[in-house]
Amino acid sequence: MHPRKQWWIGVGAALVAAFAVYGPSLTGPFFSDDFYNITHNVYVTNPSPSNLVAIATPGSAVTRYTANFAPVQLYLHALQWQLFGAQTAGYHVSNVLVHVLASVLLVAWYLRCGFSALPAAMLGAAFLLHPANVEAVAWIFQLKTSVSLALCLGALIVHERRPAAALLLFALALCAKPTAAVAFPVLLWMQWVRRGSSETPAAPAWLWGWGVVLGLFSATQFAAFGHGNQHVAPIHPDFGVRMQTVLVIALRYLVMAYTARGVSTFHEPEPILSLWDPELLAAVVVLSAIAARFVVCVRKRRMEAALWGFAAVSFAPVSQVFPFLYPMADRYLYFLLPGLLGGAWLWFTSGLASVSAPTRLPVLRVAFALGILALGVFGYRSHERAGLWRYPDRLVTQDAALNYPEGRVASLLAASRYAQAGDVQGVAAALNQAVDRGFDGLELLLADPAFAGFAPNPSYRAVLLRLADLWVDRLSGVSDATQLQYHALARAYWVRGDLDAAARALERGIAVGGPQDAALRALLAEVRSQNAAAARGER
Repeated sequence: MHPRKQWWIGVGAALVAAFAVYGPSLTGPFFSDDFYNITHNVYVTNPSPSNLVAIATPGSAVTRYTANFAPVQLYLHALQWQLFGAQTAGYHVSNVLVHVLASVLLVAWYLRCGFSALPAAMLGAAFLLHPANVEAVAWIFQLKTSVSLALCLGALIVHERRPAAALLLFALALCAKPTAAVAFPVLLWMQWVRRGSSETPAAPAWLWGWGVVLGLFSATQFAAFGHGNQHVAPIHPDFGVRMQTVLVIALRYLVMAYTARGVSTFHEPEPILSLWDPELLAAVVVLSAIAARFVVCVRKRRMEAALWGFAAVSFAPVSQVFPFLYPMADRYLYFLLPGLLGGAWLWFTSGLASVSAPTRLPVLRVAFALGILALGVFGYRSHERAGLWRYPDRLVTQDAALNYPEGRVASLLAASRYAQAGDVQGVAAALNQAVDRGFDGLELLLADPAFAGFAPNPSYRAVLLRLADLWVDRLSGVSDATQLQYHALARAYWVRGDLDAAARALERGIAVGGPQDAALRALLAEVRSQNAAAARGER
């Protein structure tokens, strides 16, 4: 059969499999960060010339608003909004299609790295069907993740023959999601491995171009991300505990990658406090073995090093070097999987080369059978998890609470149950537990009608004041806050009863300018009205 025909058959099979597996998510509504990035983002919903320019301008109001410089992501969402509006089916179909594209390009990249056709296809299918990828595919605003990986792989694939196109793809990948930076060190290693081979590497000047693009982007991204996340607390104040926890998180990603066990929405791992924690000890052993294997591959100039490097560099930005509210996420595995899957296969085949020829074929047959079984299990699990995204406000949070029963999500669900039962003490206790675990959603509580009737109660009021004090401590001294931060600060002052300070915060937010102008002006009018009413009452 002609290779091109084989490719088209493979693409068709991937499309059928993907829509069968991810079908339950296609009717899911917007959820969580979808509102922040799409439906409530005027730069997306109103793509005027000035807004389009602002999206591509580092340091603009939209960059500060999203805490990321990601013009490709926002341009794609703006296009989707023009095509689909508030109807989510089109967004979900887009996500599935791009995920298929990324999976097909992964197969092509594996072939470029010297894989045989069958293993490359099976590893690409494992990526396509992996349960950890459901979050990246089913969550609308995560289009950025699959687009970035697809562009990243495209750049690596075409670099030898089309270096200018590869540089453009790399730049676009960065502007979709900064994790695409992984492509640069991987490309450097691929060039090093191929040096002196029959393939002629592209001119070194193009590599300098990649470095310049990455440097310019990094400066912009660090400023945007650092400003938006400067008040997120680390997973633990002690540096040693954080490093121990990072090692265990890495181990958990490995387990998720190779077994699909441990997948969850809104991961909330506990800090690893003891040096003798069994998971930490296991992490040291397993990660040391992979590190040793990486060193061997580097010394022997093997392409396998590029795969392990792909995984390691992809892990670096999500390893809690920069703290996130949720230190783990299924979607973070999206960039790790290509390296972990490919590296494990090359390690396996390298060991198999030392086995006698009569034994090798039966081992390969067993590996193939186990691979087919794994694909079936992955597809089944992914289909189940895709169903969570039909009703994410309920099912996604239930999944998080099931996997982390002591976490902030579980505590918030408990608070809602207590609220339905009219148990204000239960509400306060559950919310305090959520705050202890990092919850800071003062505005979420103020907007939730389930808690509206508890506002006069001293126990519930104490929770609101605790959150208000937290936000005032974070933001009162910040001179260059974003509009969202000024909005949060104003709400905090309002809860504390300081209406004058709330008005000043809102005025500063309006002076900044941006997509929250209307919301800030409406809240300012309400604050001034209440302030005037209070003044009349005092007279």
